[in-house]
Amino acid sequence: MLYPAFHFLTGKRKYWPAAVKLEKFWGQMIMALTFVRLRAVGKENFPEPPFVVVSNHASYIDTVLMYGIVPGNFAFIGKGELLNWPLFARFFRSGLNIPVFRQSLKNAAQAMDLADQRIKDDWSIAIFPEGGILPEAPRIAPFRNGAFSLAIQNGVPVVPVLMANSYKIFESLDLFATSGRPGVARIRILEPIQTTELSDADIITLRERVRNTIIKAQTEYEDR
Repeated sequence: MLYPAFHFLTGKRKYWPAAVKLEKFWGQMIMALTFVRLRAVGKENFPEPPFVVVSNHASYIDTVLMYGIVPGNFAFIGKGELLNWPLFARFFRSGLNIPVFRQSLKNAAQAMDLADQRIKDDWSIAIFPEGGILPEAPRIAPFRNGAFSLAIQNGVPVVPVLMANSYKIFESLDLFATSGRPGVARIRILEPIQTTELSDADIITLRERVRNTIIKAQTEYEDR
């Protein structure tokens, strides 16, 4: 139903802020129609934009949930395969969000350049740095470097986010042969990590610090 509006609003850069608002409304619609309620703890931890949101990725519904928590204008950096999905293709092909083909170093560099420009325009960036959903989800895979390099180069905070139980709401080993259920999707927004005093030499340290922060929050959630 919303595709014509998305097609129009994503067509010109000046309409992108309105497109983001529509994406957030779309996310609310998806949750309402599937009887999923969002319970996010720590929204006060979001700093003033721009910032880089880094989250674990255990379910296809994580993207929808992200639209329910991130304030202001933001863009996803997502795998290029999303260009093959009907609605998500429009989000990414239009330039509103940023596709990256990791097997192409040239394309990956171009994607980072686009994200860098978006931050300079005071947009935030959201990334799932695991690079995909593991069959072992919710185990958190090693993180890739891109999000942390982007944050350091622009001196913006990294906001770690835990999708605590999304894999139980919508199992995602196979998009077209999976199962889901109504429920409460629980998210924790953790304290932001500043990068203003960091350099490229600190990328690995920052990456592991963020990953360990999310793993610690996940362990605390599971132990409750």
